[in-house]
Amino acid sequence: GNGAQDSGEPGIAGVAITRDDGPDTTTGVEGSYRFTDVVPGGYILFVTVPAGYVSVGQTSRMVDVVNGSSAQANFALQAQGVIQGVVFEDRNGNGTQDIGEPGVGGVTINRDDGPGTTTGDDGSYRFASVNAGAYTLFVSVPSGLVPIGQTSRTVNVPSGGSAQANFSLQAQGAIQGVVFDDLNGNNRQDAGEPGIGGVMVSRSTGVTTTTSLDGSFRFSNVSVGSYTLSIAVPAGYVAVGRTSRTVSVASGGAAQANFSMQAQGVIQGLVFDDRNGNGVQDNGETGIGGATVARSGGITIATGLDGTYRFTDVVPGIYALSITVPDGYVAVGQTSRTVNVTSGGSVRSNFILQARGVIQGVVFDDFNGNGVQDADETGVGGVVVSQSTGVTATTSLDGSYRFSNVSPGSYTLSIAAPAGYVPSGQTTSTVNVAIGGSVQANFALQVQGVLGVVFDDLNGNNQQDSGEQGIGGVSITLEDGPTATTSLDGKYRFGNVAAGSYMLYLDLPAGYVAVGRTNRLVTVASGGSARANFALQAQSVLQGVVFDDLNGNGAQDVGEAGVGGVTITRDDGPNTTTGMDGSYLFTSVVPGGYTLFVGVPAGYVSSGQTSRVVNVASGGSAQANFAVQAQGVIQGVVFDDRNGNGAQDSGEPGVGGEVISQRNGVTATTSV
Repeated sequence: GNGAQDSGEPGIAGVAITRDDGPDTTTGVEGSYRFTDVVPGGYILFVTVPAGYVSVGQTSRMVDVVNGSSAQANFALQAQGVIQGVVFEDRNGNGTQDIGEPGVGGVTINRDDGPGTTTGDDGSYRFASVNAGAYTLFVSVPSGLVPIGQTSRTVNVPSGGSAQANFSLQAQGAIQGVVFDDLNGNNRQDAGEPGIGGVMVSRSTGVTTTTSLDGSFRFSNVSVGSYTLSIAVPAGYVAVGRTSRTVSVASGGAAQANFSMQAQGVIQGLVFDDRNGNGVQDNGETGIGGATVARSGGITIATGLDGTYRFTDVVPGIYALSITVPDGYVAVGQTSRTVNVTSGGSVRSNFILQARGVIQGVVFDDFNGNGVQDADETGVGGVVVSQSTGVTATTSLDGSYRFSNVSPGSYTLSIAAPAGYVPSGQTTSTVNVAIGGSVQANFALQVQGVLGVVFDDLNGNNQQDSGEQGIGGVSITLEDGPTATTSLDGKYRFGNVAAGSYMLYLDLPAGYVAVGRTNRLVTVASGGSARANFALQAQSVLQGVVFDDLNGNGAQDVGEAGVGGVTITRDDGPNTTTGMDGSYLFTSVVPGGYTLFVGVPAGYVSSGQTSRVVNVASGGSAQANFAVQAQGVIQGVVFDDRNGNGAQDSGEPGVGGEVISQRNGVTATTSV
C-alpha cells in the first residue's frame, strides 16, 4: 500500500485504462498497458478500478509525451479482502468450536469502521470487499447467552486476503422445579399431590424467587456452573426431605430441583357429658371444660369451656391420644386411642364422659313439726347420714350434707337422731340418681322435750296465723322444773324431758293480755316431744279530742280549739276527762270493740254524735273525736225611732211588752 510496485507485487490484468482524448486499452496478464502512435503532447490517463479492488493512490494521472520518447503512468491497486468467522455455542467453555457445538444465528457483528452484519443460521458471518487493513470486530451478545471470551477482536486484512474472527458464547441455562405437598411422604410428586405456592427459593448467588400458585419456580438466564438451592419452609409445613440441593447447569440446559413438604395437620375433638349414654352428643349434652387431653410426645392441652380441644401444627404421622378423666366424671368409652394425621389433614377424636351425681340435703330442727324446713328453722350439725353403699357423711354446722361422685342408681339414705332430738318425720329416704344429676333428701328432727311459741294473736283466734309474730322475752315455767325464756321469735324449748305430764305456766308480760289460758297441761311420751303454744295480744290505746266545731262541719279545722274538762266514758266502765287541749287517752286497753260516750258540758251542744263505736287491734290505737259547739246569746232593744234614722238616738225610749219570736218558736217579751 506504499503506491510503489515492490518485489512480489504482481500486475493486474484486464484493467481498463482510458486516455482523455478518447482511446482506451486493457492491461495484459502482467498488468501492463501501452498506447502507441501517440502524438506528442500532454495527456490525462484514467484507470477504471475493477470490482474487488480499490485504488491505493490516484485513479488519474497527467503525462507529457515528448517527440520520439515514452511516458510512464502506473496505477497502484489493492485487491479487497474478507473478514469472516463464526459465533458458536461453546458448551465446554474451551473457546474453541468443537464437534457438536452449534453456531448461533442472528447475532450482530459490527466493524469499527461502521458496517455490521448478522450471523446466519449456522452462526457464520462474512464481511466481503474489505480494504486491506486492521479492523476491530464487536459481537452483540444476544439475550440468553453469555460470552466465554472477548466480545471484540482486532484482525488485519491483507490485500485480497481473508481474516478470521470467531466468538464463543454459552447459552444461559435455567434452574427449575416444584415445591409440593408430599401427601404420602415418599419424597416424590405423585398424582394428586398439589404444589405449594408462595415458598421462597434461594440460589447460592443470593438470588431468590417465590413459587407460583402451582408450586413451580424457575431461575432463568443462569450461567453454566454449580449452584446450591435452599427453601424457607413456610409456617404450617414441615420438610419431608432436604431443604437444600446442589445442581449443575450446562450451557443452555435446565436443572431440576424439587422439594417435598407436608402440611402440618390438626387433631381436634370434644369431651362431653353423655347424659343418655348413647355415645353421641345430643341436645342438652354440654362439653366439659378443663379436661386434660395428651398427645404422644408429652404434649397436653386443656379443653375449653365448651369442651373442645385442638392440637395444631401437627406433623403428619400416627399419634396416641389420651384423656385424664376429671373428678366427678367417669369414662363411657375409651380414654385413649390412636389417630393417623395425613398431610394437611384434620383428625377428630371425641371422648365421652358421664358426670357423676350428687346426693345432698339438710337435717333441720323442725320446730313447727310440719316436715318442711321453714325460713326460721335452722340446720342440725353433727348428724351422721348413711348411704346404702356404706358411705357416710356428717352434717356441717348448718345441717347440710353432700355425697359427691355418685354413680347413677338407686340409694337408700338413713339418719340416726342425735341425743336430745327425736325424728319429726321419716329417718330413711330412697332416691334415684341420674347421670350427672343431683337429688335432695332432707330429714326433720325435733328437740326431745317440751317446746312451743308465744305469739301476738292479732286476730284473737288463738292460732298463730301468717303474719302473727312471736313475742320474745316471755318466761315459761315447767312444773317443778326450770324456766325458759322465749327467743326473739317467741320460741321456747325444754330439752331432755322425761316421759310424763307437766303443767306449763306463762308469766304474762306487761302490755299484753292472754287470749287463752296462761297455763297448759302437756304430756311427754317416752323419747317424744310435746307442744304448747300461748296466744297473747298487746294492750292497745283509745284516744281522741273534743273540739269546738265553729263551722259545724264535724271536722276539727284550723282555729277550732279543743274543749277541756269534758268526760269520756267507755261502755265497759272506765272514764276519763279531756285535757285543756281537748284530748283524751285510754291506755292498756284490751283489744276488742268499744263504745265511747261524751258528756256534753253546760253551755255546749253536740254538733255530731255523742257516742262512737271503735275496734282496737292487738297493740293498736283507735281514734274517736267528738264535735261540740258553745251555746250563744241573742239580745237587743225595741225603741221609738222618733227621727226615723234606724238608730236609737238620745231621748228615744225603749218600748216594753213587745214579743220577739225565734224561728224555732221560742219567744221573749221586751221589758218595760
